[in-house]
Amino acid sequence: GSTGHCWCVDGRGQERRGTRTPPGTPRVDCDRPDEPERPKTHCEHNRDRAQTTSSEGHPIAGAYVPQCDANGQYTPRQCHGSTGHCWCVDGTGQERRGTRTPPGTPRVDCDRPDEPERPKTHCEHNRDSVQTTSSEGRPIAGAYVPQCDANGQYTPR
Repeated sequence: GSTGHCWCVDGRGQERRGTRTPPGTPRVDCDRPDEPERPKTHCEHNRDRAQTTSSEGHPIAGAYVPQCDANGQYTPRQCHGSTGHCWCVDGTGQERRGTRTPPGTPRVDCDRPDEPERPKTHCEHNRDSVQTTSSEGRPIAGAYVPQCDANGQYTPR
């Protein structure tokens, strides 16, 4: 109860190898017979390391703990419980650029593939330069601001 870990035991009360689960992970069905234990994945190693990083072998309060799915792979969305920030990760657990969101903001769809960023068009460069020309970095009142379409091209009107 105090650590949140669960495990299965045999008829003598001895822990069955490979059945211990840390808090927040799916529990093992203790009624099923033993299965050969698969090696731990990168995610599971990082999760377990994060959960036992203090000198006493206890989790450090507020530390980020990677979330792994039932197959031991990184879940596409990772969240830091104490800060409330969430972000998307690739298959190796590396944060995908531009996906971090603070608490209370709309989530990024982590199932969408990364879109390569296209270079800014002439219209977008002109629009952006006009919008930040005052000394405070705000648009100058009354200045013409070019209008660009979704592809970055000048709108006809």
